Amino acid sequence: MRLVALALALAGCAHADLDPDLVDVRRADLVATVDVEGELAATGWFAGSALTIADIQMSFPLEAAAARGGMGERFPLIRAFLERIHARPAYKTAIEKGGPYVYAK
Repeated sequence: MRLVALALALAGCAHADLDPDLVDVRRADLVATVDVEGELAATGWFAGSALTIADIQMSFPLEAAAARGGMGERFPLIRAFLERIHARPAYKTAIEKGGPYVYAK
């Protein structure tokens, strides 16, 4: 939560403004503020040249942002990252066994 609050503050939001409507408006600013695209630029992963637990952890907030319309065309590396996650056999198996789910709704 601290990182989210910090990123929102850097994007111009006060802590008192952390309501769902404002978060929707500022989602693109939040992603840009923490420079997720920059982190993915070198290898396409967050902590090295192969998938790690950091990538699994980061997939959840990025999935939520994408599901709520926060990606658009501005973040091609994030979209590519999520496509790689979705293409993994383990991800496909989890969806088959557990069914699809809706992020942050």
